[in-house]
Amino acid sequence: LMRLIAAKEGFIRAPFFIEGAVVGFLGAIIALLSLAGLFFLFHQRFALGNQFYWNDVLFSFLPHEMLLLFLALATFLGGMGGYFSARSFMKLK
Repeated sequence: LMRLIAAKEGFIRAPFFIEGAVVGFLGAIIALLSLAGLFFLFHQRFALGNQFYWNDVLFSFLPHEMLLLFLALATFLGGMGGYFSARSFMKLK
């Protein structure tokens, strides 16, 4: 429909790119929150009990730089997925 009103291909692909980026970002947020929840549950569970000899080992969650890198990479990959899927669909028509 957008081609019928002479829209450029970049204008047609942009919503797919944005949607892919948003879905990638939200997926990364959900994954990181789940991972953090499991980490803190595991840490709390085993830090209180002396069943294992892990008391001398310091456990910490991922550094902030790695969290930001993970979010940026997931956003980029989601956006590229949307872009290439729209591009391949536009070549078929």
